[in-house]
Amino acid sequence: MEQLPDERLAEAYELTGVVQRSETTVVFRARARSTGDPVIAKVLRLAGTGVSEVHRIRFLKAVSALIKHAPAGVPPLKDAAWGSEAAVLLFLPVPGTRFTQLSHLAPGQAARFLARAAESLETLHAAGVAHGNLAPDNLLVLSMERVFLTGLGWGFARLPASGAAFAAPELRKAVDVAEPHRCDLFSLAQVAAEVFGARVTYQEEEAQVLLPPTVLEQLAEAEKLQQALARCLHLDPFERPVSARELAEALHACVPEAVLEEEGTVRLLPEEEPAASAPTPTDEAGTVILAAEVLQPADQTAEGEVPALGPGGQGAQVEGSTSGPAEMPSSQVSQLPPVPPPVATEAGSPTPPRAAVTLPAQSRRLWPVALGAGLLVLLAVLGVLLIRPSPSREAPAPMPVVPTPVVARPSPPLPEPAQVRPGAGVLAEAKMWAAEERWEEVRQALAALNKEELLPEERQVYDELRARLSLVERKQALVLLRSAWNGGNLTALRKALRDFEQSGAGEEGLPQEERFLLQQARAVQQAVARMQQEEKAQRWEAVLQEAQKVERLLPGTREVATSQERAAQAMEAAARTAQAQGNLQQALALLQALERLLPARPGLSAKIAELREAQARQEQLAHLLQQAERLGEAGKPEQGLALLADAPAWAESSGEVKRLRDKLSQQLAALDAGAPVVAPPTPAFKWEYLKGQVAKVEVKVSDDHGVARVTLFFRKKGEKGFRSTPMTKTSAGTFVGEIVPAVHANEDLEFYVLAEDHSGHQGLLASAEKPADLRRKRGLFGF
Repeated sequence: MEQLPDERLAEAYELTGVVQRSETTVVFRARARSTGDPVIAKVLRLAGTGVSEVHRIRFLKAVSALIKHAPAGVPPLKDAAWGSEAAVLLFLPVPGTRFTQLSHLAPGQAARFLARAAESLETLHAAGVAHGNLAPDNLLVLSMERVFLTGLGWGFARLPASGAAFAAPELRKAVDVAEPHRCDLFSLAQVAAEVFGARVTYQEEEAQVLLPPTVLEQLAEAEKLQQALARCLHLDPFERPVSARELAEALHACVPEAVLEEEGTVRLLPEEEPAASAPTPTDEAGTVILAAEVLQPADQTAEGEVPALGPGGQGAQVEGSTSGPAEMPSSQVSQLPPVPPPVATEAGSPTPPRAAVTLPAQSRRLWPVALGAGLLVLLAVLGVLLIRPSPSREAPAPMPVVPTPVVARPSPPLPEPAQVRPGAGVLAEAKMWAAEERWEEVRQALAALNKEELLPEERQVYDELRARLSLVERKQALVLLRSAWNGGNLTALRKALRDFEQSGAGEEGLPQEERFLLQQARAVQQAVARMQQEEKAQRWEAVLQEAQKVERLLPGTREVATSQERAAQAMEAAARTAQAQGNLQQALALLQALERLLPARPGLSAKIAELREAQARQEQLAHLLQQAERLGEAGKPEQGLALLADAPAWAESSGEVKRLRDKLSQQLAALDAGAPVVAPPTPAFKWEYLKGQVAKVEVKVSDDHGVARVTLFFRKKGEKGFRSTPMTKTSAGTFVGEIVPAVHANEDLEFYVLAEDHSGHQGLLASAEKPADLRRKRGLFGF
């Protein structure tokens, strides 16, 4: 028996059977070796798929989120592993019926199931996981109120799924997807459009959805549903809704409770495995019957309980989908709910559009059938009366004649009336219109034909007309492309390229000039697509880079100029924000990048010069703050404060200067708590000077953190005001103040000394009220 490719999981789980097998995916039934609990093991074969480390990280993030949050809209994930050759996911089995196994659903019933699927998708996105592989076959109906999303696995890695019928267009490209959950909205809306038989057309990137009249009649608020589907099917993922809630609400609004009661309910009843072509059964009231799929054998069902069996009597496993990177299209499209056969109409009347869901039995109209049968009976009676010979009238007896013998010859059989098939007539009209070069009529006629219903010789004519039409459409697209290129019209250029691709004629037979034009136009289209993607992601510098590429190929386009202006405004706003936050380097980098990509933008040079000047001031301030900080760390906060006091005026408003000044002031206050002490050099010291000499006042000053300044205040005796002079420190550590003879005039003086420390504390020797004396020495006779 096979084993799981992961050693850890192989030791814990035993494989018991194969559910489904394909080239890239194998689904097994398994059970835990310790408890015997059943699980579904899904093995993704990675060899040859081009997976890398990026895909491994995406896969592991997704499975971790599923195990951690256990969203209610998907089967419970029990365990997972990623190896070099394969990845494994272990799910708990869940009973249910796949959406593709339902038929004869009324539009309201289909809308209700799809609304439940949208709610399940919302729970998955709330867990931070994108499905990436939504399709009709991956919707599992558990009940009228619950639909699970299955097919999980390959979508986590987000490999380019070029063949997926329901995948979003951005998933088909080998590029990263910014918001992968928006791809799921596109896929679910595509499923809904397919189920309802809606017609989806595109104008540029915007979708337009039109539901068939038969569906519109049976849905409430169908216009709201059409709008929601159109938003979800937008080719630009950033224009789609942010969550599945909008689509779920639109689907719910189509099916109010009153309408559901009229259409009947869907019941889960047992059903044996049907034939491949057998439709889903309905009861006598037209109610759809679902076959519930469970893993419980019939003999284990409790008494009175209806056994719910899937195919083979064992039930379908939820995670049996083998959809891989290139497996979805054929299986998913063919498994959609079947379309009912068209109702015959009178000759010449248009065939009504068909809905992809079948109406319930009670809503079918029988009067057209009865009326047709009555008309047929009436025509039959009239035909009998017309061909019946009329009764002979009495006439005079003819004269007897001798009959001439005539040899009876059998009359040739009458030719059967020619039957002209409708396809042959349409094909003849198409040939006539082609001869008149009325190609729009030819296009419509060929679109109305089904090639498979034509005779072999008619198919040859059909192919010839189709080939001629393709060449004409290609020529028209190239004319439009040349006009759009010369006029710098990006919208027309994109439409011309789209028309060229849809023509299907390819580039065979085109001259080199036309091939070069196509190459240039495609390069412009790709650059514009990248520019728009970068703009949606608000990567403004990348927007300008892509715009430059477009400008080099196709200068002067309005769309590129608009994108450049939006990007420039956004970068300038970001630079202003960075400048306000003090991050001048980031602001300058933004403007310099803008200058490199848009050198001619008005006012940009002045803004850059202003920022450079501000950056120089910022660097100067940073150096000043660094020096002051170091002085504080060296235990000299007073010097740091002095340095900040000499800072330029523009630095005073800086919050960093204020914070450092407060810090140094607090440090100085802690170091310099006491006031200076001023005293005479010796206890009995007297201050005197000789006549005609400089008068000196010497004092001793001490402080716990150093003296900032010492000032001598003096006056002649009898004067009112004091004059001041600074005192200098001597080599002996004392402070001396000098008064020249021209000032003291050989008279006795009064003085006091004021000493200050770095914290502003003051110490005095004497005072203005009680000054000390400085006397002139006198001789014996008082001179």
